[in-house]
Amino acid sequence: MKYKLILLDLDGTLIDSSRIISDKVKRTINKARNKIAISMVSSRDEEEVLKYVKELNLNNYHIVEGARLIDTKGKEIWHRYLSPSKTKEILNLLKPCNLEIVVFADGKVCKDNFEKLKKVTLIILQHFLWSEALKWEKFLKRIKGVSVLIVHSSSIPNVWNVLVSHKHGTKRHAAKNGL
Repeated sequence: MKYKLILLDLDGTLIDSSRIISDKVKRTINKARNKIAISMVSSRDEEEVLKYVKELNLNNYHIVEGARLIDTKGKEIWHRYLSPSKTKEILNLLKPCNLEIVVFADGKVCKDNFEKLKKVTLIILQHFLWSEALKWEKFLKRIKGVSVLIVHSSSIPNVWNVLVSHKHGTKRHAAKNGL
């Protein structure tokens, strides 16, 4: 079987803990680029992913913010946003819990003032021990129409984040619908 595409995650795969792409990785990608399409896949925001796309001179579509498919200039090709009512429902449930929350909306990272956000792709509850992350995952999976995923924190060892997106707004859906 001949592969047609390589999908690279940023954290821990393409970049190290200091957010640097090693020379060895750059050389390897440069060699592979002429033989196969290479795309980045990340829950990071568009601006940060495009910085690495430019550094590696990649010319394909890329998945950012968990489930937005963009071209190398940031033009959106495909998305699945949480509806404003679903976003409000989730954030209202979380508000009294005093959690560290990050929301990807309108192509930007938001850490507060969530009330007027429209195009929300991803809500991230940050910095849990595994057992706490499992409890939040179970709690959030009761909400209809969402996908919930636990991921390892890229910056802190033994710490986990809980990601919430539209049920069809995952990296898998973005890749299936556009790559």
